[in-house]
Amino acid sequence: MMDLTFIRQGYKDKGLDKEDLNTDPVIQFESWFEEAKKSEPIPTAMSLSTVQ
Repeated sequence: MMDLTFIRQGYKDKGLDKEDLNTDPVIQFESWFEEAKKSEPIPTAMSLSTVQ
C-alpha cells in the first residue's frame, strides 16, 4: 500500500468566525470560490458542509 503521509499539509489559516461571514450565503460562497480559484493545485477540489 502507498504511504500517503508525505502529502499531508498543515492548515495555517484562521478558523471560521460567524461575524466574518456575509449574511447572504450565495455571496459568501462566491467569495470563497473566488479565493479557491487562486489556490493550487486543484481550486475546484473542496468540501462544503452545512449544519442547521
